[in-house]
Amino acid sequence: MKITIFALFALCIGQVAMAQSVPVFRQGQCPTGTYTSGSSCVPTGNTQVYYSGGGSCPLGWTRSKNYCVQ
Repeated sequence: MKITIFALFALCIGQVAMAQSVPVFRQGQCPTGTYTSGSSCVPTGNTQVYYSGGGSCPLGWTRSKNYCVQ
């Protein structure tokens, strides 16, 4: 049981660390909740974004133009 709780906690922390409210390298069009600045997609407000390469997004995230946005 402790291992399961630890694994879930580590997964949550990893997702937060993976997606910061910082610019990400632009690959194609920028997703909703960001604006284009040179070769970057810059999040607006509290938006967090990371490039998913078209893969699925974690629970609570939305997929927009090959990015995951929260």
